[in-house]
Amino acid sequence: MTDPLIRQLPLPGFVARGLDVRDESVLAAPVAAPKAGTRIVLWSGSLGDDDGPAPRNWTAAACETLDAATARWVDAGLAGELLVRPHARHIVSDIPSAVRFARRWGQTGPHLLWDPAAMLEGPMVAPAHACTHLERLIDALEHPDLARAIEAVALLDGRGPWDSELIAAAKDRCAALGVRVLD
Repeated sequence: MTDPLIRQLPLPGFVARGLDVRDESVLAAPVAAPKAGTRIVLWSGSLGDDDGPAPRNWTAAACETLDAATARWVDAGLAGELLVRPHARHIVSDIPSAVRFARRWGQTGPHLLWDPAAMLEGPMVAPAHACTHLERLIDALEHPDLARAIEAVALLDGRGPWDSELIAAAKDRCAALGVRVLD
């Protein structure tokens, strides 16, 4: 990921790492002297070798890889501190992959940090499509498995292809659904 708006998530109480949940060095020392209540935000990761799309991310093997890495966090007693952040080019990349992760981990383990801006790329960010994609990503919060597994939604003005009015409407919808919004 080279886009600084996608990589950085400057929010109090959250430590965003450029690494993904499979990186064991993060598990060994997740955060130097974390403050109580600090959450660690990691990407779900990609099986690709570069920043480009990796069709292998959509396979059962990719899900097993992510589940094995997530299980290490659970086994280390750190599941409550971890938030997995989807990305359009990662294993958790869209609504179906997020639902799968939520069904597997929503009750016992790490939750998701829903980040609509990170879940779009290519033609999806064009003004003609971005509005529809944001609406779908917010509508997905009604899914019972996602509702249990999503810790918060990152909706920041100036981050993503949406204007302030659309962001405000999305925030209102999240509030109506009882979903915490990070802004």
